Amino acid sequence: MKRFTLILIFSIVYLLAGCSAEEATGKKKEDGSQQSTEAAGTKSANMGAQKASPVEFSENGQTFRILSLYDEIFEYTETVLEDSSLVKKDVYTDKVVIPLQQKLSEVDADLYTDYYTFLSPNTNLEKLQASAAEMKEQQEKINELVKEAAGAATDLLAGTDKTIIVMPADPTNVFVVEKMEGVTGGALSENLILLQIDPSFDEEILKYTVAQTYYYATQMEYGTHFSENLLQTFVVDGKGDAFASMVYPGLSPAWTEPLSDRMKDKVFEELKESENEFTDGLYTEFNGFAKRGIPLWTNFKLGLEITQSYLENHQDMSIEEWIQLPPGDIIAGSDFAEKYKVLQSITD
Repeated sequence: MKRFTLILIFSIVYLLAGCSAEEATGKKKEDGSQQSTEAAGTKSANMGAQKASPVEFSENGQTFRILSLYDEIFEYTETVLEDSSLVKKDVYTDKVVIPLQQKLSEVDADLYTDYYTFLSPNTNLEKLQASAAEMKEQQEKINELVKEAAGAATDLLAGTDKTIIVMPADPTNVFVVEKMEGVTGGALSENLILLQIDPSFDEEILKYTVAQTYYYATQMEYGTHFSENLLQTFVVDGKGDAFASMVYPGLSPAWTEPLSDRMKDKVFEELKESENEFTDGLYTEFNGFAKRGIPLWTNFKLGLEITQSYLENHQDMSIEEWIQLPPGDIIAGSDFAEKYKVLQSITD
């Protein structure tokens, strides 16, 4: 059975980041996302007086719209902090979800998941408020970086018009702040991209993520974001990194570092044991599970290497051609084809 892959980058890590970060760092750092409540409070008037308007721009004949949620997040935190008797989710729905629904309807953007897949009221409100205020101060710089990356991505690959939601990342999510350099995101449909950013974000990683998520959204236009098993899901993930690495060839985020030959052999043994079957739980384990000896980001690292192997074997193929290939074809044309046949013989 084919599985629809909602390519929300590192979404499972993002949801489980508390555990992952504790294993990876053993402690939480105090950083730019953890501003004092007093500092955020002094910015309240400006936040309310000058709400961010949608930003529209064109690159290579495509229209992009940036929808920022700094003001909505700030109003949510301010309302709940002023009256602790309120139900967080109700206030969040009123202050954040409904305004976002209205914004998306105005630009005719599609959403293939529930809003609460990527929106959550449950975090440290003081830190979230401070983060929203600081992100508002940086919005001009962020918008310029997004524009630059959109231009670089569309230089290599054309697609339909895109809407980009930009919102503060959960400031208590140490994994995103420390391991992912303050940026996470994903494609919510073929015309809707999500970026969640911490004030401490790395500018180059932000641009890389824009290129990566642009590819994921454009891939949905061709229907090649479906997978039939676990390894194919890795390739769906890895294709985005392969594209982003073409847009920014000098950049190598931590999740693109290659696995050792020994570790690749182990991963395929683990895939055999799991019968290469996709479940949410198994996908999470192959994103990094110490008890099974599976390194962090194994799915992305292996998916990227398989994709790069395919591209090395088909150097005359354009991006417009290989984006249209389903993940099974990518594996079959790579140096991992024989290993994949072994997996298929077990599961058939």
